Amino acid sequence: MVLQRNKPILFWGFNSPETMVKIKFADQEVEAKTNPSGRWEVSFPARNIGSPLTLSVSDKDEVIQVSDILMGEVWLCSGQSNMEWKLRKSLGGEEEIKIANNPLIRHIEVPKTLSFTPNTDFESKGWKLANSENAGNFTAVGYYFAKKLQQDLQVPIGLIHSSWGGTHVETWISHSGLLESAVFKKYAEEMPKSWAEDSVFWEKKTLAIFHGSENYNINQIDYKSFFSPDFNAENWMSKDPTGQWDWKGISSFRGNAFIFRKINVDKGLINQLATFRFGKNRSVFKLYVNGKLVHHGFYGDQIQFSIPANTFKEGENSLLIHFGENNRVTYGYMGFDGPKQDFSLDFPAAKIPLMDKEWKIHPDWSAKRRYEKWMNNQGTLCFNGMIAPIQGFPMAGVIWYQGESNAGRAKEYEVSFPLMIQDWRAKWKDEFPFIFAQLSSYGPFNDSNTGSPWAELREAQLKTLTLPKTGMAVITDVGDPNDIHPLNKKDVGIRMALSAEKLAYNKDIVYSGPLFEKMLQIKNKAVLTFKHIGSGLIAKDKYGYLKGFEVASSDGVFYFAKAVIVADKVEVYHPNGLNPVMVRYGWSDSPIEANLYNKDGLPASPFRTDNLPGKTALSRFY
Repeated sequence: MVLQRNKPILFWGFNSPETMVKIKFADQEVEAKTNPSGRWEVSFPARNIGSPLTLSVSDKDEVIQVSDILMGEVWLCSGQSNMEWKLRKSLGGEEEIKIANNPLIRHIEVPKTLSFTPNTDFESKGWKLANSENAGNFTAVGYYFAKKLQQDLQVPIGLIHSSWGGTHVETWISHSGLLESAVFKKYAEEMPKSWAEDSVFWEKKTLAIFHGSENYNINQIDYKSFFSPDFNAENWMSKDPTGQWDWKGISSFRGNAFIFRKINVDKGLINQLATFRFGKNRSVFKLYVNGKLVHHGFYGDQIQFSIPANTFKEGENSLLIHFGENNRVTYGYMGFDGPKQDFSLDFPAAKIPLMDKEWKIHPDWSAKRRYEKWMNNQGTLCFNGMIAPIQGFPMAGVIWYQGESNAGRAKEYEVSFPLMIQDWRAKWKDEFPFIFAQLSSYGPFNDSNTGSPWAELREAQLKTLTLPKTGMAVITDVGDPNDIHPLNKKDVGIRMALSAEKLAYNKDIVYSGPLFEKMLQIKNKAVLTFKHIGSGLIAKDKYGYLKGFEVASSDGVFYFAKAVIVADKVEVYHPNGLNPVMVRYGWSDSPIEANLYNKDGLPASPFRTDNLPGKTALSRFY
């Protein structure tokens, strides 16, 4: 265990109501009486680093002892999957695990838990020392963060890891925190208060998604018409049925469903035996061709079967598939797994792709269904289950890596993210440093004219720096356009540690990359000034060219622009003399070409000088 040095030391626990408990810590001993709920709490004076200490808690029947307690710096590591990502799965992780041998770095993980009311405790596997046996299961970002801090500060570092992949920020905010926000107050007042109420909520929401009204009468559905050769499903929703439907706007629904589309079959293929390939889905699978059942089976792996000759007719044919919950080993969900090429109708002389366009989809409301207890079903769930149990535990600060799941509501993140930070600080009664990773690069290299939700989310994170004692690690240069989980976690942890050393420990260091400050128009050039230039600005390019800039005149149409560094300012212009009223930099889901750095090796944050409405301006949480 690691306890926060130089702050009052807080211990609490549980026993029978109105029971006397004796707590001895190091050379000090106190007694406490449990309250009517059975909780006790005591505080000891602050201590600095020193020799390992021992804690003893006893009542008249039992003694519990914890030894090898170190005073040091405690940091909470939270967020979604990129914080959850284990060291063993990261770039260079296996090599790092081999040399991990530092008992002054320790890690405890809060298990994934959801609750509608604040929990008071969690099941712990205990504190683990950073060695070759344990370090592979540490949060990779947290490990590299702790490693740098420990080397530079020469004190023990404790990591409390509480994260959950795929989570929205709203699930990490307390109910009282949501009530404090004008944006979320109405939701907080009306939100479900139990899993039973949550199922009713999602039943109504799913009905509205598919039928336009939460009061839609499912008894009026004519299922027999689905099997008519002339059925066309024109009123059904269009979706790509691959992947988890939870991430396609159909959250939590678990049951049976139909998908439908039409294909064209040439005359020469009709009398040939065909092979039907349809990815993976562990459930009962039925295929109807032109309303006729041609296959019924259960598949534990790849869905593949033969279709007799003369099943199809020349020209247009309808495909109707009935399937159930995809029961994988660890998690069940709606949807089919596999790349697009695993979905096809194969004839000896031709192959017809089956995922070249969207299908029509429709729940089977006549079948039994349920709604998954999912971490994003409602706000507060992760706070109650994974933050409330550690609330008040003295610590130095928080490191946070999250935002991918909020990119579709990036504008609203300008409210929700600062709200969460302020909520946690209020719960701890401590304005601790809060350091976060700006979103990395993932997805297409889009531009300002097509728009970028991820760029808008980065802007929301950038704006959050107006809160005191916040720091941001820019990591767009270590992302992967093809993988939402970039494997380089070392640079992320180190850059977060730089912010911690400045904000928490007052080190005189360059801890941030360049941040846009102001723009001046001089003739046909935009002259940009930056904060945090450190030793000066550079273009990280072997030819010395700056990339990633766009300009627009008053019409708001953007063009890629040229940019040069002049006396630690950046001059941006268009070769054709366009008047640069607006400038954007790195405004893309994957701004991998953006290459403005300071000479201290830290990249500049993407930014824009305009305030035109973005793609996510109208998107809202429930």
